[in-house]
Amino acid sequence: MIRVFWGSWSRFLVALLFVLLVLQILVLRPRDVHEGPLESSSMDELRQSFVEGVEQVMRSIHLVEARGGQREWELWAEEARSTRSQERWDLAQVKAVFVSDQGIQFTVTGAVGVVEVVDRDIWVEGDVLIRSANGYEYRTDRVSYSSAERRLFSPTPVSMREPPNALGEALTLSGQSLVADLETSLVKITGDVRGSKRLEKGQLFNIRSEEADFSGLQRIGVFRGRVQMNLDEVRVTGDRAEFEYDGATQEVQVVAVRGGVRASDSEKWVTSQEARAYLRERRFVFSGEPRVVQDRDELRGDKIVFLDGGRQVRVERARARVEKKSLENVN
Repeated sequence: MIRVFWGSWSRFLVALLFVLLVLQILVLRPRDVHEGPLESSSMDELRQSFVEGVEQVMRSIHLVEARGGQREWELWAEEARSTRSQERWDLAQVKAVFVSDQGIQFTVTGAVGVVEVVDRDIWVEGDVLIRSANGYEYRTDRVSYSSAERRLFSPTPVSMREPPNALGEALTLSGQSLVADLETSLVKITGDVRGSKRLEKGQLFNIRSEEADFSGLQRIGVFRGRVQMNLDEVRVTGDRAEFEYDGATQEVQVVAVRGGVRASDSEKWVTSQEARAYLRERRFVFSGEPRVVQDRDELRGDKIVFLDGGRQVRVERARARVEKKSLENVN
């Protein structure tokens, strides 16, 4: 009798454990909300899909957010998962397109990301690439999007590359942070900004500043704060520098430096209010009360011009003469 009772009881326990196991799998396993692509869903639709206490997974998602009847951003991800208590979605393999007030697109890609369901904010992390509509590329580790401020922000070091010219050369630049304003389509890089480019004849052009602005709409390059520019043997410093582009080739032709300008090479130095560096001709034109000093000699004029990378000097409407063969007075 005991053996029969024990056998029945053991079978009952096994059956009970099996039932509990099935219930645990059904209740606690992640819920796969969507197996296939989720096309053009809004954030409101995404928020309504929350089920309290149950993890949700969507694959191949596609979200579109609008503001005032206009597209604000569009997002794709291979996978998204979240719970209602978090009010956010964690994303894998992210691509997002943010649209400025001028209709200019900034495309952001990265390994992982997050969508905040309530405030519509987004951040993307891991090998992040930001590409503007005019071909500028910005690389960083992390970037966030604030829907309220309408801007992209990266607090991590950033590198930039402009579209290359016909020879494959491009300006490359680095800084410590980035802000892209989607109301103005302007990108600002700040913190120890350093740029360089190899020119047509092989010479290297370098520039440094505290911050620099570039546009996602057109070719604009503006440097501010302790600007330092080097071309050949000539170093030029000032408060602000601006790139001037050729309309046909979109190449930087002139760099205009303004505010407390000072230039020097191994033999002489110049002060003025403005300097214009013509990169292709390797020519510098100093204006605004310019003066050039070499050894103990000083010469002033309306304009002072460095030719051949500073090897020759010309002075227009000179106010003083010096006995230096390297200085040519042009009246």
